[in-house]
Amino acid sequence: MKKIFIFLALTASLLYSAQNEQYKIPKQDLFFTFDTQIGFNLADILRKKETFSDENPVLEKTYFTYGFSAYLGYNFVARFSFATGLKYNYIVNDIHPIYWVFQPRYYFNVDSDEPVYLGLYYGKKVNKTTIEQANIFGVNAGVFHPISSFSNLSFGGFLELHSLNSDPSWFLGVNFGINIFTGANNY
Repeated sequence: MKKIFIFLALTASLLYSAQNEQYKIPKQDLFFTFDTQIGFNLADILRKKETFSDENPVLEKTYFTYGFSAYLGYNFVARFSFATGLKYNYIVNDIHPIYWVFQPRYYFNVDSDEPVYLGLYYGKKVNKTTIEQANIFGVNAGVFHPISSFSNLSFGGFLELHSLNSDPSWFLGVNFGINIFTGANNY
């Protein structure tokens, strides 16, 4: 019973804090995000040439990647949102995984003109490529820049781990995106 009361108290404090209009934190409500990214393959840059070809002959050596993603999400608590969608990545010539991705985001400094976000994501490959299994784990962080009352631009960086047939590849790069949301005059 004590655990239930603690859970309810924490939930109520998240949902009902700062409800005074003067201090109320804005929310995006339902939002759509489209972003592009480019990055470098840290694993191939740091890996020795002779061990790369012996471990997995399907994968070629590559130094950069690019990708696109489209997410649909909901900002149900002022500083937290959850999104899901598709993410495409070019890795090498025959490997173009499309992932179904789940992404929670946490927002900092939301009462300023340019709030900051931190997101974690996980995805599983949904298309057929030369690799049988692929997963993606990642973290991204960036800043929003408002362009209208219903949209903003996002600039940030990311670090991703692609597990391609159990062969890990780390990617580090930058992303640029546009967000369209239903809650007007928000971040």
